[in-house]
Amino acid sequence: MNRSSEPTAVTELLRARCERSQRLAEIAGAHAGAISVTANRPGLEKQSPETSLLVRLFTSQVRQLLHPPFCESFNSADGEASLFGVQTDPFAAKRLLTTLEAQHPLGAYIDLDLVTENGRLSRKALNLKPRRCPLCGDAAKVCARSRRHDPHTFNNQMRQAVCEHLARALAEEACLALRQETFTYPSLALVSSRDCGRHADMNISHFLASIAALRPFFVEYARAGLDGRLESLRPIGRRAEETMYAKAGVNTHKGANFLFGLAIAHSARAIWRGGGYASMRRAVAEQARTLSARDFAKAAEGDTNGLKAYKARGMRGVRGEAERGVDSIFAWFPREEESRLQKLFRILARTEDTTLLRHGEAARKDIQELAGAVEDGPEPLMLAAHERLKRQGVSPGGAADLLALEIFFGRIGGLMQREGRARED
Repeated sequence: MNRSSEPTAVTELLRARCERSQRLAEIAGAHAGAISVTANRPGLEKQSPETSLLVRLFTSQVRQLLHPPFCESFNSADGEASLFGVQTDPFAAKRLLTTLEAQHPLGAYIDLDLVTENGRLSRKALNLKPRRCPLCGDAAKVCARSRRHDPHTFNNQMRQAVCEHLARALAEEACLALRQETFTYPSLALVSSRDCGRHADMNISHFLASIAALRPFFVEYARAGLDGRLESLRPIGRRAEETMYAKAGVNTHKGANFLFGLAIAHSARAIWRGGGYASMRRAVAEQARTLSARDFAKAAEGDTNGLKAYKARGMRGVRGEAERGVDSIFAWFPREEESRLQKLFRILARTEDTTLLRHGEAARKDIQELAGAVEDGPEPLMLAAHERLKRQGVSPGGAADLLALEIFFGRIGGLMQREGRARED
């Protein structure tokens, strides 16, 4: 921003703050109080990917913490904000908000203000210590008033902190999704916490070890997406697969590693750019087609189940799912009323699961018809299907990977934007 435009920017900033304060006062007058969630970004430029994400993150946190009667967005020259009504004791609510600021790893970069009809509730009124500057550790107000730190230095640190938090949060959600899939039962002869399904060579310990081994690579996938280093996904994936085999000793999550690598990287990128599921799916499909073109060109040399299925029947399996933007999930996503069991059976009934082909095409179709017949049935029917596949010695690993992915997408819904065009920066 040049100097000639600074007076205008300052005027617009002050006007926006005044309008937000007036709206907060209106909300406080109709409730026990009002909360404002804003990012703490010094300087005149208040709009950025990291401030938008911060407001979304803490809006979700405040919803879970206080269950406010309503929430509205307030976007202006002063940046994005979420405004809440308060229906509980405002002093108790303020204490919860200050605890959240203190304990959350990004709390130093957010302002959770609470006002009542009598004005703003301060930390001093609650006998709380002043907030600390994330750069030097001194009182944040002192640093702000004295302009001790260059805004660029502060904002750059905030950007890095938000990126790293997002990367680690997505990795954790991916691991939780994989664990939830593993604990699903009866699971069509898959390994679960109840039994080993059809597998004599692995149990739940192998799967939990594999998930733990993949976690740091999930963080790497997210960082690559945020940095735009999408060409690095394949080498990261190879290292992840090698580590998985070293830790688990068997092929527990080879297909999941491929799907989650694309999903995590492009989810991180979509979230950062203000996009949603649609932009993420387009990006996944585009990169998957590029990767598949290279892989399938070498199908004659390939010895994996996926490449054999492509060579023999033209089935693209997990690669095809990614190339289509995982339509097999988003054709009905989200269905929150469904159990994980119902989702697993539904996915198997409608997708190309190449892991079933070792038993022949007729067996694959028979198993998919079985899944479709009982997907909405009572659990005893599902248990009977599970036992039948155990006797046949077959299990749908591809469907299990897609179930985990659907769980993952459901868990990160609060970070995805529902509408709007993704930013290009």
